[in-house]
Amino acid sequence: MALFLKYFSGIQGNSCNRVSYPTRTMCVLQGTSVDISCTYSHPSNQPLNYKYWFKWRANQEPSDLQADSEYEGRAEYHVEETGRSTLRITDLRDTDTAEYRFTFKTRKHEWKGSLHGTTLTVTGLSVEVTPVAMVTEGQRVTLTCITSCPLADKPSYIWHQNNGSVNGSENPENQLVLDPVGPQHAGSYSCSVRNYPHLRSPEETLTVQYAPNTPSVSVSPSGEIAEGSSVTLSCSSDANPAANYTWFKEHDDSVGESGQNYTITNITSELGGHYYCQAHNAIGHHNSTLLFINVTDQSSSLTTVAVRTVAVLLVTMVIFLLIFLWMRIKRASRKACGQRGRPDTGEGSLPDPEYDDILHLTNRLSPAAQRKPIEEQDDIYNATIHISHSEDQEVPHCWADSPDQSDHTKQPPSLHVSCDHAFHQLNLCVLFILNEMCLFFTALQGNDDWTVTYTSSNVCSLRGSTVDISCTFKYPEKQHDLSTTVLETLWFTKEDRNHKPVDLLSDADYTGRVESSCGEISCIGSSCNRKCTLSIRDLRQSDSAVYNFRFKTNQPGGEHTANPGVALTVTDLQVKVSPRDNRTRNLECDSMCANAAISWYRNGQRAAQGRSYWVYINSINSYSCAVEGYERLHSPSVCKSTPQYADMRPDGIDLYSMFFHSHHISAV
Repeated sequence: MALFLKYFSGIQGNSCNRVSYPTRTMCVLQGTSVDISCTYSHPSNQPLNYKYWFKWRANQEPSDLQADSEYEGRAEYHVEETGRSTLRITDLRDTDTAEYRFTFKTRKHEWKGSLHGTTLTVTGLSVEVTPVAMVTEGQRVTLTCITSCPLADKPSYIWHQNNGSVNGSENPENQLVLDPVGPQHAGSYSCSVRNYPHLRSPEETLTVQYAPNTPSVSVSPSGEIAEGSSVTLSCSSDANPAANYTWFKEHDDSVGESGQNYTITNITSELGGHYYCQAHNAIGHHNSTLLFINVTDQSSSLTTVAVRTVAVLLVTMVIFLLIFLWMRIKRASRKACGQRGRPDTGEGSLPDPEYDDILHLTNRLSPAAQRKPIEEQDDIYNATIHISHSEDQEVPHCWADSPDQSDHTKQPPSLHVSCDHAFHQLNLCVLFILNEMCLFFTALQGNDDWTVTYTSSNVCSLRGSTVDISCTFKYPEKQHDLSTTVLETLWFTKEDRNHKPVDLLSDADYTGRVESSCGEISCIGSSCNRKCTLSIRDLRQSDSAVYNFRFKTNQPGGEHTANPGVALTVTDLQVKVSPRDNRTRNLECDSMCANAAISWYRNGQRAAQGRSYWVYINSINSYSCAVEGYERLHSPSVCKSTPQYADMRPDGIDLYSMFFHSHHISAV
């Protein structure tokens, strides 16, 4: 009877005191957090003395997890509804892998926690490469993100290559398939799970072996090679493993030389011709394009140099002769202009104006910008060479009515060079004259296989505006049995320390302000040509320079630069004030771009057109000028600080009376 009562009370006690765990096993990623829960019950008339979680260890008494030094600051109990408890462990470590149990004690009962609790497994990530970590281009490669146990929340996996995410790599599958694998796939790979991209696996390196790419070849020195000199051929190619090189001459067997560089000393004309190299490794091989070596004998070279020297001397003599003739013609024309029925205006009268028909604003100016007569300048700023036959060529003003100008149909090729007050520097003027003469004599010599033709040899533009500088370059479609390919085009104004042109696109002085574009290639017969344009925005006065164009081809000596290039002058507008009579002043809009159409503005409102504008002496108004099409780029204004009175002109022309004291006129 006593034994029965003891057994019955045990059953009754077990039914009133119990702990249950909804999840018996958990797999969680290292470095993250986990919540482990349980429910418990005890007689309501027996309040709890204590309750806590502990890490079960065989043959050890349980101890409160919050008092365990291994979990200091990482374990906490959530306060929840009666009969339920949750343990949260943060910053999970490998050593946290264990079984966790819950215990409590009432006044009459202590739950020993002898039943199994929740087993936690903490795992990391690792990458496995199949078949191996070193493969050959074209194979199929599978990368698998591995954990020691299936993660509880079935996350999406993310792949990283060389510290960057692989596009489209996030998916529920833990594999990344590269099929076929290529050189671009080589590198270090790691994986992570969604919401924890910082918890990556250790990196696994994938090595991809591939055959050499098409080798590139070069020769030093370039151009014609004189007999007896030394020449070095170089070959390079991207490959893994690194490539070995063997040299060949066209239509011959191997020249017997191996290595990235091949040097020929004391070269002869028989050794000239086409060479190529073969790059090879264990995966495969590839041949380079042909490289032509042009060997000339020394006597021929000396003859060529002598002929060129004589040609240069002859051209120089012709230039000086033309300048001399121009000076004589100019004096005679001025004299003739002064005697052509002009009324005698007195000793102080101004000479007749001459037309400047060469300078113009950039093609972005308003179409209303027409050529205007300008006052003749000092000779140091005004030089003109004029040889013309074209029906469209403008006739100088003093010859406009001459009877002997009626027939222009049979004349020699035209050459017109002008330097006027737009170039207020003698060196720019001289450069411009030489440039025009070079273009003229090039035209007389006939077509050339390699040429660069600039649309305009000089351009004048306003500061703050945009300018386009264009050229067309020409080259043979095929030379030395090798089709010509244009490898590089660039515009430049200066060279680096190694005398290499500095591309304007990489020049710090033009950052964000230049664009370069080239049109389609057009081939007619055996020649090809292409147009290229340089655009410069927000022009500055420091942009005034000579702009040259350079292009490079795959032909021997295929680097070509056209000198001189295009002389660009960047200018501002200024208002010049001069007396007209006792009551009026003449305002003149002055700029280095002499042929622009000018608009005048009174107090910011458009008032008149024309280069000159006359006003009365006093006024409260301010005046400025601008080039039509560039109205936002006004000149500094001129005004009178204290008005006296204003008066409308009796003829009703839209001009306010202006009363400027000449010594009070200032720029604002």
